[in-house]
Amino acid sequence: MALRKLARRLRPFAVALAVLVLIAALLAAIFLTELAWEWVIFLSGILTAAVLSLASRSAGMEWRLTRRAAQLAQCRERLAGEQAAHRHAQAGLASAHGRFDLLVDSLPMLYAYLGPERHIRFANRAFRQWAGLKADQIEHWPLKDILGEHNHEALAGALAAAAAGMPKAVAFRLAPAQGPSQPVTASLLPHRVDDGVEGLFLLIVPTVAEGAAEAPPIAFAGEAQDLAAEAMAEQLTDWEDEDDGARLLAALEHDEFALYCQPIVPVADRNRPPCHEVLIRLREEEQKLLPPGSFLPTAERYGLLPDIDRWVTRHLLAWLQRRAALDPAWQPTLFSVNLANATLADTGFPDFVQEATRQRGIDPAMLCFEVFEVDMLHDRARAARASAALRAIGCRTALVGFGRNRVSFDLLKAVPVDFVKIDSSIVLAFQRDPVALAKLKAITRVCRTLGIRTIAEFVESNEIWEGLQALDVDYAQGFGIGAPRPLDDI
Repeated sequence: MALRKLARRLRPFAVALAVLVLIAALLAAIFLTELAWEWVIFLSGILTAAVLSLASRSAGMEWRLTRRAAQLAQCRERLAGEQAAHRHAQAGLASAHGRFDLLVDSLPMLYAYLGPERHIRFANRAFRQWAGLKADQIEHWPLKDILGEHNHEALAGALAAAAAGMPKAVAFRLAPAQGPSQPVTASLLPHRVDDGVEGLFLLIVPTVAEGAAEAPPIAFAGEAQDLAAEAMAEQLTDWEDEDDGARLLAALEHDEFALYCQPIVPVADRNRPPCHEVLIRLREEEQKLLPPGSFLPTAERYGLLPDIDRWVTRHLLAWLQRRAALDPAWQPTLFSVNLANATLADTGFPDFVQEATRQRGIDPAMLCFEVFEVDMLHDRARAARASAALRAIGCRTALVGFGRNRVSFDLLKAVPVDFVKIDSSIVLAFQRDPVALAKLKAITRVCRTLGIRTIAEFVESNEIWEGLQALDVDYAQGFGIGAPRPLDDI
């Protein structure tokens, strides 16, 4: 290794060394052997030819080296340009996905995406309004259970054809849970991946009667169709024409956000005080009824999530101070705040929380900061440092979405937390899926051993609530217990 490095250092001096060696050899031959001048001239010619040959080779090597260096520089520039274009394309694709999801959710017709097992993976707002169910009561459930026996039988042939890879459309009368049926056309399109069908797209639109100018709207609860049209118009016009990042910055500066909260209640021990998860809403979004959280992808793209997390924390502490001043006998409970992955990387956030609680006179133990499992897995060491720093100043921490993928209890040992929120996929399925039930029991057993409180997310029905009574879950949260409401309503 050392010899190789020495050879690389001496390579530029190789020609000069070779010339010196040849000159030394010629001089030695002249003075030691007393050669005639004819031989001296002959050997000098050979020396000159050798020197020229070495110089030519050296010049050729230098030229090739320069050309290769220029080519390498061009490749680096091209690679940097391609990387920048790739990042730009990824950002554009993420933005396009967000806008596409919003548009699909705003369509005034029934749309759903089905997995290969014909369970609903996504249903838009119109579908949910027609069924009279929330998103978590539809997703992951069989299509037959949501549509009903009669409607599913009408689609049976089209479902089989689409599952075989053939697009199919069928006309039938859609019978809602309540009210009269109406003629519709259901289109089923296969989602092909690698010569196979991964899922099905289902679109149900009203059938245009002969002689009618347009189809009647599908009857679903409330004013969903007007709201969907309004949301779509807002997304296509207002947000497209303005700088999204500047708009969110203005919303932060002018306090155009509002705080909501959802109760987290004890399951077995009623003596424990209830907690609340604090949620953020954009006032304009709430007034125009856009889907909640539609501004978060934009905030992430412009690096504004840490600013939003600080806004939530600051305004929550101000509300707690005002609330305590209005009613000195009021006993505050625990309030949890979601933290973005970018906020975990903000090493100054714990100091900000400590200073803000000190200024407002709020006990840091009243705050719990929630971190998603996927963010902890992304950088476990950073998440551990952030959780430890927040707990060091007296705050609590919670791990959200635990158990969505393969359950790993090593994460609970590596990252200190006070609460674990069991993922909705387990909570929604434990009453009918033995594997989900076994996961839930294992999580509660390990957490109880480690001194960690458990929270069941997405408790959407009385059946789930009653099923949790027999298990060792500490808290429950979901629309079946209480919907989010303005913080001032507490």
